[in-house]
Amino acid sequence: MGKQRETYQAFCEIIVNRIEEQFAQDAIVQVNTVVKNNEVVYDALNIIVEGEKISPNFYLQQYYESYKTGDSIEEIVVAIAEAYYRSLEEREKINFNLDFASCKERIVFRLVSFSRNKRIASKVPYLPFMDMMVTFHIVMQQTKEELGSVRITREIAKKWNVDTEQLFELARQNTPRLFPVKICTMYAMMTEMMEENVNEWEGFSITPNLTEAKQEPYVVTNTMGINGAAVILYQNVLEKIADRLKGDYYILPSSIHEVLAIPMQQDLSQEELAQMVWEVNATCVPKEEILSGSVYCYDSKAHKIELCFNEQEICG
Repeated sequence: MGKQRETYQAFCEIIVNRIEEQFAQDAIVQVNTVVKNNEVVYDALNIIVEGEKISPNFYLQQYYESYKTGDSIEEIVVAIAEAYYRSLEEREKINFNLDFASCKERIVFRLVSFSRNKRIASKVPYLPFMDMMVTFHIVMQQTKEELGSVRITREIAKKWNVDTEQLFELARQNTPRLFPVKICTMYAMMTEMMEENVNEWEGFSITPNLTEAKQEPYVVTNTMGINGAAVILYQNVLEKIADRLKGDYYILPSSIHEVLAIPMQQDLSQEELAQMVWEVNATCVPKEEILSGSVYCYDSKAHKIELCFNEQEICG
């Protein structure tokens, strides 16, 4: 029998104590509650060092999962300490000044669920979009692998003396520049994943069915693959997809990171598509990354997106 793992609460207490020992008298170590997208609550460990403007969040639930699968307390403490010191190095390159002049070219929008973020909606400026909402964020750090941002609250917007429409106009210009659109077939996306993970995909191949090529779904996201569902708000993107698909199409919200564009077919009803989305959300998508359970339609002649099957109809 292996050594019994500590409970989550005991694990958190041990990690806090060990991090305090690691940093001795140089820092205050505390745990704060952080509300993420879809109001998923995390316990964030912060290391507060005198003279530093900001502390990274170390989400204890995530470290607990790695602990349960075999990582030792010592390995986790070392990982947190190393990540903290790396953040210090990165911080030197980042401007954490939150005045409007410093931030206005880094204001971007995201597309999130409205029904799953009602508490957040009461604290932030937003614009409704179908049964979703557009929220605004400041990009603080952007590398090929990582993205750091700050959500714009009503308090920040008031301090800046800007309204929601002004935020949207800035984000409409900045978001496509910082996060260019990426549209590709499902086959191309799978091929790219295979090329990036050759060892994991060894012996596996995908052969496109050329007779169904015109019906193949398109993956719509951004080049970073993070919060990419918002690209459907970019100017002319929906029209370009209609050109590729030669007409009207469905939009399925895969997650906050991407959507799928599927040509309208007689053999797939809106109810069946909604059921597919519901099942994927329930089994494959982390709660924090669910965008919607609805199905949307794009009318290529009217140049208009519509809600064609509301997730409430399938959820009751």
